[in-house]
Order: sequence, then C-alpha cells, then structure tokens
Amino acid sequence: RLMLMSELEVDAQDVVRLMLQFCKENGLKESLKTLQQESQVALNTVESVEVFLTDVQTGNWDAVLQACQSLQLPVAKLMAVHEQIILEL
Repeated sequence: RLMLMSELEVDAQDVVRLMLQFCKENGLKESLKTLQQESQVALNTVESVEVFLTDVQTGNWDAVLQACQSLQLPVAKLMAVHEQIILEL
C-alpha cells in the first residue's frame, strides 16, 4: 500500500496568533501579554468590532483609547486618532 503524505506549510506567526486567540478566549491574560511580548506578534483585535465602531462614531474616546492600548497600531494611525480627539474637544 502506498501512503501519500502532503505537506502543509504554516507560517510561525499564524501559529502564534492561534495561540494568542486561545489565551484570550480562555482568560489567560498574563500568558497572552507575555506571548505577545516574547514573540513580537500581536493579536490586534478588539472585543467587539461593532462596539468599537460605535465608540468611534459617537466620540466615546475614553473607550476608543482603552481599546487602542491593546492594539499595535502604526504611529500614523495613533496620531490620527489623537488628532480627531483634539478636534472634537
């Protein structure tokens, strides 16, 4: 009998993201934080996209800034958020 084995190549960062998602879903906050720091891979998600969008659209900037803290956003995007907050003051 001939067995055929196919190879599946998975990017290491994808594996780490899967592990990060597991940590997040199971409340392993310290593990999530440590794995992100050590791997230099960020999950970059918010709890609820709908809530985040509503917070942005309604100017709930405290919640937006809190959500942004857990994201690894490019500096230009963070500056744009802060500029919008200043414009609305």
